[in-house]
Order: sequence, then C-alpha cells, then structure tokens
Amino acid sequence: MVDTYRKIEWGPTARRVLTSEHNRTQPLRWNAQLFTECPACGWRGRYPNKSRRCVECNKEMLSRNPARRRVFAHSMSDVFEPRTDLLNWQNELFELWKATDRLDWLVLTKRPEHILYLTPDGGYPANVAMGVSVEDQEWSEKRIPKLLQVNSPVKFLSVEPMLGPVDLREWLPSLQWIICGSESGAKRRPFEIDWAMDLQEQCQRAHIPFFMKQGSAFAPGQQAGIPDDLWSYKQFPQFGGL
Repeated sequence: MVDTYRKIEWGPTARRVLTSEHNRTQPLRWNAQLFTECPACGWRGRYPNKSRRCVECNKEMLSRNPARRRVFAHSMSDVFEPRTDLLNWQNELFELWKATDRLDWLVLTKRPEHILYLTPDGGYPANVAMGVSVEDQEWSEKRIPKLLQVNSPVKFLSVEPMLGPVDLREWLPSLQWIICGSESGAKRRPFEIDWAMDLQEQCQRAHIPFFMKQGSAFAPGQQAGIPDDLWSYKQFPQFGGL
C-alpha cells in the first residue's frame, strides 16, 4: 500500500521525487542573508519587519540580534533512506551542507545506522546536527545507541509522535536537545500529557534543552490540552554554531 500526499508517495518501494531546483538552491540564498534570534524563545530567522513579532512565540522583537539560521531539513523525506537510486541526491545534499556554513542544519532520521554508512569523505560538517525519532521506550533503546556513534557536535531526539512514556536518563548526558510532541490528525493515537511532563522533568534535571512541539489535535502544531507551563518550553540547543 502506498500513501500519497501531493507529489509524495510513502512506502519502501514507492517512487521518489526530487524537489525543484529553486528549492534545492534556496539554502544558498539563505546562507548569504542576515538573520536574527528571538531573545524570548530562541527562534532564528528573518527579522519580522512588519509585525516585529517572533513567528514562534509571538513576542515583540525590539531589535535585530544577529544569529545563524536553523534549517530543519527534509521534513517530507528521510535523508538516510538506504536506496541506491538516492545516492546521487544524497551526495548533492551533503555538498550543500558544506557550502552553507552559515546555516545550522537539523537532520532527523529513523535510520541512524545509515548515518555512519553514508558518511562522506571527510565526515559531516560541523554545522550539521543529527537526530533520531523515538516514539516510545522500545525505539529509544534501539535507535539512541546507534545515534551516539555519530561524530556530530549536536545529537538530538524527536520524541514524536510520543506513543508511550520514555526514560532517557541513561542517554541524556550524551544528548544536546529533546523535542516532544503528540500525533496529529483524525486517526491520531492516544497521548498522555503526563508522559511529556515527565520527559520535560528528566531534561530539566539533566540541563538539556526541551522543546514542546504540539499536543494531540486534528491539525499539527496546536497546543491542544498541553498546560501553559509545559507549552512554554521552546528551548533550543546552544552548542557550537547552534
């Protein structure tokens, strides 16, 4: 069974579509631009000239704070999918990371074992942070040890969709960032706010930045039933270029 979203076809044997040249070269243009950081939540991007409000937390930004731009890469794909027909595209992407040294790339995968397998000559550049998705304790135990083998200045986890409680205390000293969020959509699976609250407390005790991304709702990005104090956690890693 292949699920299709616009041009995207999901499934291990489905056709893969290369995005437009304009999209592929957009990071080169970003690399030449100046960006700012919100002092309230740490969001980075173009200065909001008209509204002067942060696009993440909506608080007023009174001045331009020069900063590098964060790029959450390839949200509709997995860079490290092990398919030979993707090798040329993957190599093109690795070269783009090197050519955009003023950007900080956040790269997320469900296949951490292939990060090492696909490492280009000379390794990954220092402006690339590597992360893995861990939906519950079982996937945490399978994927995190593989991520920790990667030589990257920032290693992070996306606990999303959070499908059960997770105990990350064993690995938190080796990680630099945790993202947490529920599943969205009409067929979203159960989510307990206590799971996210416990994870945030684990991160707080270990002094690891925590980002509460979304609650359980039909549309992505919504607060839903997340309490305001938990929802306010929009922290980013402060490490190296990030």
